[in-house]
Amino acid sequence: MNQVPVVVTDIFQTPKSQAYSPVTVRIMRGIAAALPLHPDKSTPWEIWNAVALARIHVVSASLQHQALYVGRSCLLLNGIQGWSANPKITIYRPTRRSTSRLPACSIGSTTVPETCVTCSTIPPLSEERRRTNGLETEHPYDALIRCVQQEEPLEAFVLGCMALHQWSNFSMFEQMESRERAEEIRVALLKRLEHSPTKRGLRRARAILHAIDPGCENPAEAALLWLVRSISPFPSLTQVHIEVRGRHYYADIVIADLRIIIEFDGIGKLGDNQSDLARAKREWIRRDEDLRDAGWNIVRSSPVEWCNRFVSFGVGYALSWSGGSSCWVGWGVSRDLVRMSRLR
Repeated sequence: MNQVPVVVTDIFQTPKSQAYSPVTVRIMRGIAAALPLHPDKSTPWEIWNAVALARIHVVSASLQHQALYVGRSCLLLNGIQGWSANPKITIYRPTRRSTSRLPACSIGSTTVPETCVTCSTIPPLSEERRRTNGLETEHPYDALIRCVQQEEPLEAFVLGCMALHQWSNFSMFEQMESRERAEEIRVALLKRLEHSPTKRGLRRARAILHAIDPGCENPAEAALLWLVRSISPFPSLTQVHIEVRGRHYYADIVIADLRIIIEFDGIGKLGDNQSDLARAKREWIRRDEDLRDAGWNIVRSSPVEWCNRFVSFGVGYALSWSGGSSCWVGWGVSRDLVRMSRLR
């Protein structure tokens, strides 16, 4: 019996203190990947991300000629994640090739569903190329423009927010400088968009590039912001600094006209153990008391609640808060961001 070739890469940049013995996973027929993960200690999203990156490298190893990765695959190789945790792999080819499937992968109790490898005949906007971990990609700006023209609006918006966050080196403590850098990048993206070889999705792409925000720290926050801005008739801001009683807070999403603060309580905010969780709860209570005393209404959303609401309501997501004599409920009456889905 022939031994299955194993693709070993250092693309995951795992710290030596956290490195585990590689887990060999079959990615496609005849080729497997060694992932620096521990099935029992790695989180599901770490496994999904590792498999997504490994699939790109395995596809490259399976091809006779060097591939040019574009769009979502280019952004993923550059550390930019979107809303979809199981993206398809996209390669630029001047002539269309048939789509191929990649089977599902299982690591421990986590199974990553199958995906596909597709070929795009749309050439990159520029001749600029990047090489990331030995793989050739189009320029990341070109990749984002490709995504905002071709991906679903939510996915495009999330990718744009994550890209702007990374490229501007956004810091909530230096927001003026960070947002100035983000605006310079936005202008550069809009200029590149005018040279797009396809006009399909052009108006929608402009709307998305104008709407993306660098203040979102993760894809879930960006997706939540997309829905809030879709249904709220009032402006919404990210990473807003609020001082109460000499204490300084930064709110994830703020609708100032309604005095509403929306907080996404991701896993990273909870800590790594029970003592960290207890301390986080105490800080939440004091933070919420301060902000409510200052006249703010707090809406907290956990990852599970957020996913359940998204699945249940989609773009008809209901954002609600009620307390005392005030109550505001905004149902899914989509405006600019939802109209993006109709623009071609």
